[in-house]
Amino acid sequence: MRCSIPLHPARLATFVTCMFLAGCGGTAVVQAASSVLDIALSTAKLTDRAAGNKPPNEIPLRIHAGEQLNTSREGKPLSLVVRVYSLRSTERLKTLTYEQLVTPEGEKEGLGEDLISTRELILLPGKTHTLQLRSPPETTAIGIAGLFRAPYTGRWKLAFDPNTTTEIVVGAHACALTTSSATQIPEPGSRSANSLVGVQCNR
Repeated sequence: MRCSIPLHPARLATFVTCMFLAGCGGTAVVQAASSVLDIALSTAKLTDRAAGNKPPNEIPLRIHAGEQLNTSREGKPLSLVVRVYSLRSTERLKTLTYEQLVTPEGEKEGLGEDLISTRELILLPGKTHTLQLRSPPETTAIGIAGLFRAPYTGRWKLAFDPNTTTEIVVGAHACALTTSSATQIPEPGSRSANSLVGVQCNR
């Protein structure tokens, strides 16, 4: 029985199995399969390079949680859930409402096709959280949202350029986020996210 050799790497395992079932066993088969695997993997690597495929982008992120983090009605600091998004665009994050953010269905509907991946963190008062983000090549923005008990309007979400050459630094406070890094949300040039001036938390 004649045994054909498909070169597509995704079909290689099926091909080898078929050869053994068809009686094409022995050392020659193993050697042939090894040769096919080498050729297939080499071809796949060349194809990836030709297509311009890029590895994930490494982005350092540091979040400082204030001593009065996410305060309760009595002024007691609480932990805070923060979500970090890899996004294809900032358009849906701009229009995302806090009401959408707090439910899985609302978040999915609000971010839509812009959302690539999500990472959830839990911050503790007075602690600093550092991590190395790995964003897919198609990412055009890194979004950060804080699930505050009583968020200050417009200050619970930020967005950053994933191609930044510096660390992204964020502060989490009683009801708002701050940052010393350049942002996409708020709009570039806006100073509203640089400090807590004008922020009044509603208990």
